[in-house]
Amino acid sequence: MEFNRKARHMPIRRLMQEAGLAIQTIKPVFMMSPMSIASFLPPGDIDFDLVIFDEASQVRPVGALGAVLRGKQLVVVGDTKQLPPASFFD
Repeated sequence: MEFNRKARHMPIRRLMQEAGLAIQTIKPVFMMSPMSIASFLPPGDIDFDLVIFDEASQVRPVGALGAVLRGKQLVVVGDTKQLPPASFFD
């Protein structure tokens, strides 16, 4: 229904709230930043088996918390040669 519309699409957050489980069944892998998860996925509606943080040094712990809490397992990938989090959004 939403795919055929040319304008006035349902906001992603509302779509995920109403059809999140069906969407997750069709597409079980989401590639999102922690900020996108907070913006588009309503809390408590969608959980993940595994949350992976690549280049974890780019994310402040407080920014990652919402995504971490949605997963049953967590993989954090980073190394000492990566840049620290940018202060662009501060």
